[in-house]
Amino acid sequence: MGNCFPVAHRAQPISDRNIISQEDTFCNTMTAYKENTTIMNSTANTDRENVLPSVTDALDLQKGIDILDVGCGSGVWIMNMVQEYPNCTYYGCDIADTRDKSMDVNQYTFSKGNVANKLPYENNTFDFVHMRFLVLALREDEWPAAIKELIRVTKPGGMIQLVDFELHMPKDPSNYFYKVMSATKEICESRGQNPYIGAELNDMLSKQDSVKVVQYESKDCDMSKYGLGTRKVNIK
Repeated sequence: MGNCFPVAHRAQPISDRNIISQEDTFCNTMTAYKENTTIMNSTANTDRENVLPSVTDALDLQKGIDILDVGCGSGVWIMNMVQEYPNCTYYGCDIADTRDKSMDVNQYTFSKGNVANKLPYENNTFDFVHMRFLVLALREDEWPAAIKELIRVTKPGGMIQLVDFELHMPKDPSNYFYKVMSATKEICESRGQNPYIGAELNDMLSKQDSVKVVQYESKDCDMSKYGLGTRKVNIK
């Protein structure tokens, strides 16, 4: 079972920014993170929006804004966003270039960078900053620095959206998914990563003086009852 916690904050004038926190289903979180392909992400998008309403209410994505996707991977989130909001200018950043080589988007620029150290952008650069599924990428002690970097590159009045999940063990130890979750949990802990970080994003962001949480959503999904081969779960 897993919980996904996205957080959105909206930036306020001058030094204040807002952040949005959103939680996603464990099913979608795992498929989008593990498979990291356009097809799987499109399937996941059936159950979730690319951006929370708080973002579209505050920013004019139809007219066009500057958007950064941190930990962009193949660039699948950006490809989906380009289809919805073609007038925006997109930037992707990751520690390695794993972009889909067939991706041909004129308004997209990729840069290498590590959010736990320093992103390769100036202060107050982007209207909207997005980051998701880094629970298996960042150590627990790297999250505070990463969040500060997101805030640093966001314009005053801009928005930050975080999406991540929290691992929960199935109740039945004989269930195959129990073994998967147990192994994932052990790997995270051995690397100094927090498998429950999704549930802590809201508190982490709330401690930042320059941001305000304006929306927080969470969803639960018990994957253990769907068995192997399950690729999509609709949650209402």
